[in-house]
Amino acid sequence: MSGGSRVLAGAATVAGGSPATDAEPTEAAVASDGPSGDFARLVPIGGGRRIHLECRGTGSPTVVLVSGARGAADEWASTMDPAHPAAGLKPSPSAVLATVASFTRVCAYDRPGTTRLDGKPSPSTPVPQPTTAEIRSAAPPMPHPLPAAVLTADKPWNLKVGDSGSTWPAWLAAQDDLARELHARHITDTRSGHGIAVEQPRLVADAVHEVVDEARKQ
Repeated sequence: MSGGSRVLAGAATVAGGSPATDAEPTEAAVASDGPSGDFARLVPIGGGRRIHLECRGTGSPTVVLVSGARGAADEWASTMDPAHPAAGLKPSPSAVLATVASFTRVCAYDRPGTTRLDGKPSPSTPVPQPTTAEIRSAAPPMPHPLPAAVLTADKPWNLKVGDSGSTWPAWLAAQDDLARELHARHITDTRSGHGIAVEQPRLVADAVHEVVDEARKQ
């Protein structure tokens, strides 16, 4: 799970509107309503492809949770004890998915090629993933300002990229830039490392709630 969310989560951003990312973000984006009822199953998406989708709760707008890197949807139903990170993620009623479902409709899905917490590959149909450039060229520009909040880790961590030294200062600068671009409230007192959504799920859920409330006013 990445250090950035919109609402992304290490850094997390919450945004009302279409999904958006920073470098490998975790997202919570406000989307249009879908079928009602709680479920977790493979859903056909056309072309013989299917994705694993889990939805809970009722209300509008619908929040869509997207994990970063190779994480699947079940991350959003899990938490981690920051004092004992070696214990890993465990399903929890206090996780982001369950908490957000208490105030609006929320869905999470497995992107193709991701890995579930039991170590098994996601059942979502494997497909080549688009590049960032392809996504940007295909996506319409987002209207601004959107309701948004950016959450940033305050416990230093590093991407292991060659011998270039610490990536922490560059990550913090990128998060500042993201918050400015989104005209977002920037939450930096997160008491968390890279995985804010699993280390501090209430903080992320509260940020999502804030954005949902703002989106309902529009």
